Amino acid sequence: MRASLAFLITGATSLASCGPQAAPPPLDCIDTPCYIKRAVDTMTTIYYNINYWDNVAFWSAIAVGFCGIVATIMIALQGDANRYWTRPIGIIGTSLVTGITALVTAFHVPENVDKLIDIYSDMANITNNYEHDIQGKAGNEADEIQKKYNDQFLQLKTDLLRIKGSAGRLNTKPPPPSQQGAK
Repeated sequence: MRASLAFLITGATSLASCGPQAAPPPLDCIDTPCYIKRAVDTMTTIYYNINYWDNVAFWSAIAVGFCGIVATIMIALQGDANRYWTRPIGIIGTSLVTGITALVTAFHVPENVDKLIDIYSDMANITNNYEHDIQGKAGNEADEIQKKYNDQFLQLKTDLLRIKGSAGRLNTKPPPPSQQGAK
């Protein structure tokens, strides 16, 4: 029992020591090394956030499993002679299972991790493509490549912000502008 409690405390300490990180502020880039640095900084932040939320999911599952087992054992052992100590432990264990599960679900932890992985992968791809496409280019051609990259990068940064909002909107795109007024 003490070893299990120490295991849960270790998990809580591990989560408390590293919280999710904010994305780096936008940079006003004018050259390729700046664009690459901005992408690497953002990807590093995403990587740390993936690890953090993965730890939250892992330790939440451990806590739910442990509390569920304790609650089940306490309820199974409950009798008239020991109900004064088994019932409260069983109720607390059941409450912890419900509460932790509700929090993990409410924070959309698995969905957020999946979306962060998608953004990380997309950011790596667009940055690699940008670095390849910009080589040897100058003038308007380089400007067009940078604009395309910036548009794609902005979309990914917007997706990062959506994670902080409603998880139900993670895969939504704004509707296209209305064509009614255009002639």
